[in-house]
Amino acid sequence: MDKPVMFLAHDPLSNTEMQVSEFDPALLNAAAGQGVVFIAVDANGFREIVRPEDVTPPDGVSGSFTLVEPVYVDDRMAAVIDVFDAMEALLFSDAETVAEQTEGAPRKAAARKQLAPADVFRAKLAALKEIAAPVGDAE
Repeated sequence: MDKPVMFLAHDPLSNTEMQVSEFDPALLNAAAGQGVVFIAVDANGFREIVRPEDVTPPDGVSGSFTLVEPVYVDDRMAAVIDVFDAMEALLFSDAETVAEQTEGAPRKAAARKQLAPADVFRAKLAALKEIAAPVGDAE
């Protein structure tokens, strides 16, 4: 097992687990006396039962969390919707698309009629793939 990144307290009676946030040895030993089992968890998710005296505050874990901003999700959803709109126009060329029913419809509809539906689909799919590609990944 690698270095633990967190410790869990498992209560077998209620079959529940909680992350340990209090590392007072007296409290840990009292909990163990009541039947609580302590589990060390490493960065890979590997779990191992440990003694209460082995439960210590974990050192900081290297790396960072990337929080997703709403704009990030909105851009991707807009790209996905564009691909489906283009696919709809390709498959059902006579049907009015959802995008054409929106407020900005005249501009979108006029732009779409200048290109063949298959070309619009390819362009929108390429844009979606570009957004979804990992940073620094070039095709």
